Amino acid sequence: MVQALEGKDEFVRINIALALAEIGDKRALPFLKAILLETEDSFTKQKIEEAIEKLGNE
Repeated sequence: MVQALEGKDEFVRINIALALAEIGDKRALPFLKAILLETEDSFTKQKIEEAIEKLGNE
């Protein structure tokens, strides 16, 4: 799954990063942070921030 984070489809990247965060895989952190900087969508930002916070607390 981690390799798919480097793909071009933003929707796929976001969902894989969120799935990795859900299972506690800290390898998702750099990708989550990059997505957070790249996206302008407020809903996406909120979900990514929640995932980063969850990974930071584990």
